[in-house]
Amino acid sequence: MALVKGDVGLGNVDDTSDANKPVSTAQQTALDLKANLASPTFTGTPAAPTAAVNTNTTQVATTAFVNAEILADAAPIAHVGSGGTSHAVVVAGGAAGFMSGADKAKLDGVAAGATANSTDAHLKDRANHTGEQAISTVTGLGTAVAGKAPLTGVGASGTWPISVTGQSGSFAVIDDRNVVSQPNQVPDRSGVFNFRFKENVGSPPFPASSTYAHVLTINGWTADGTGGWPTQMSFGERLSYRKGDTSTIWGAWRQLVDSASIGEFAPSLTGAGATGNWGISVTGNAATATKLATPRAINGVNFDGTANISVQVDWSAVTGKPAVIVAGADAATARSAIGAASLVGGKIPEHELPALAITDVFPVASEAAMLALTAEKGDMAIRSDLNKCFALSAAPASTLANWLELKTPANVVLSVAGRTGAVILAKADVDLANVDNTTDADKPISTATQTALNDKANLASPKLTGAPTAPTAAAGTNTTQLATTEHVFAERTNTATLTNKTLTSPTITGAIYDNGSVQGNITAVAALAIDCSLGNYFTKTINANSTFTVSNVPSSRSYAFTLELTHTSGMVTWFANVQWPGGTAPTLTTGKTHLFTFVTNNGSARWRGVANTNYTN
Repeated sequence: MALVKGDVGLGNVDDTSDANKPVSTAQQTALDLKANLASPTFTGTPAAPTAAVNTNTTQVATTAFVNAEILADAAPIAHVGSGGTSHAVVVAGGAAGFMSGADKAKLDGVAAGATANSTDAHLKDRANHTGEQAISTVTGLGTAVAGKAPLTGVGASGTWPISVTGQSGSFAVIDDRNVVSQPNQVPDRSGVFNFRFKENVGSPPFPASSTYAHVLTINGWTADGTGGWPTQMSFGERLSYRKGDTSTIWGAWRQLVDSASIGEFAPSLTGAGATGNWGISVTGNAATATKLATPRAINGVNFDGTANISVQVDWSAVTGKPAVIVAGADAATARSAIGAASLVGGKIPEHELPALAITDVFPVASEAAMLALTAEKGDMAIRSDLNKCFALSAAPASTLANWLELKTPANVVLSVAGRTGAVILAKADVDLANVDNTTDADKPISTATQTALNDKANLASPKLTGAPTAPTAAAGTNTTQLATTEHVFAERTNTATLTNKTLTSPTITGAIYDNGSVQGNITAVAALAIDCSLGNYFTKTINANSTFTVSNVPSSRSYAFTLELTHTSGMVTWFANVQWPGGTAPTLTTGKTHLFTFVTNNGSARWRGVANTNYTN
């Protein structure tokens, strides 16, 4: 039998190696969606990484790169005012505008942390002072203090009664060291604590060697205000307490049992019969036990846990046994009753085994030899002269009709691909000698496919050649979209003079020239917090004492802002680190408007402030 590739379900497979396979239709469809290296034409919104500013290579430019470059190229040359001329510096009088060298020198002279300027009344008010002041600087204070009684030295001995008066009466702590023999001898004061040292407390339950202890007497009051008898706590080698039963009689001392005194007490039952066994009832499971409280019967024998028991089984009482077995019968009778085989030496006797048929196989070379066999039913004869097999279906073996031929299927395959015996086929046997034995998922890129891929652009850092084209981004686009030369030309033309352009956090170097006004936001201060990220001109109206704070101060650049303050009433406390000319904050008049300018060049570590005050509202 000769096989071809169609015989093994591979009729459509071409006899080519993986490396020599051409580009398939599906692969070509996928390749058609890729960009060629030479003069690709992009569609949609192509994107690429944005190069750093000042990059001057063949790297593709994005719209974000174009915008950054335009801002860098549009460096202003000078700073001019709304009239088209340069701003004049501020005169010494402090007119609004740029800071003069004299004003800058004033700010430099303000010490860090200097006190803000205020009124004389505010400065003289001791409530506004902080820190320490020598007693000698306050008139009469030293003399007044010298006339007070000292707590130590002469006069510090004796009994010092201290009475503290509060909203609900008086409170006293007394140590008169007297014996309080009756409850009514405790001083009649609300909330008295009477503490006595080493007092004989009337022989509370102490060891005989010591009848002294520290006693705390607490005199309480009842809810209706009629009074109540005190309670005493005794602190010594033992802790005890007692209370007043009447005005003249103390109750008995009651000792608190602790780990040191527990051994001095012997538990006992009340009344007669405290000797003998103590019956204790325990619920739950006992961890250990020597005897069951109530014996349990096991097959009629009581078991209480003190000793093992022996149990005899009454066969007549066993349930579920075969009904034919008579009580007391021997093993042989029992096996016979249920049809079980007997055992002799652990083996079943041969006479109890059923008849067994054992098939023999006889190779013979002729019909005569087969008929001469001493064979039994089921034996087989292999005829080498016919290459056939026969089975004996009935005795005797000498009768040919009793031998039945074992038939074989028709159309027997005699050879495979010209081979007989144990045949092992190779791929060449089915016309696929050049096919590699790999799954579709594991097939490598063929030479033809790789050649096609070599003409495509990689997604990562492609190196395009020729004249690549792409859709031109809209004006003002600032993304990773690829920029065309048309986009760059339009953006440079539209922004050469920065006309009506919004610059977000630009870094501008060199001088700036304005052919119009320089404008900024006017920001109303929320609460008293000045957010420096919102602009450079702030307004605020105050009508009470006010403390300003600043936030979001640039940390690596100089920064200045102006505060227009409408001052109705109240004192002003400035944020930290403000220095004023001459070290004195300006005096403010209420009912006026004031302008303050603050400058820092170290991220708020120091502010220099100047003020133009008392404008008419």
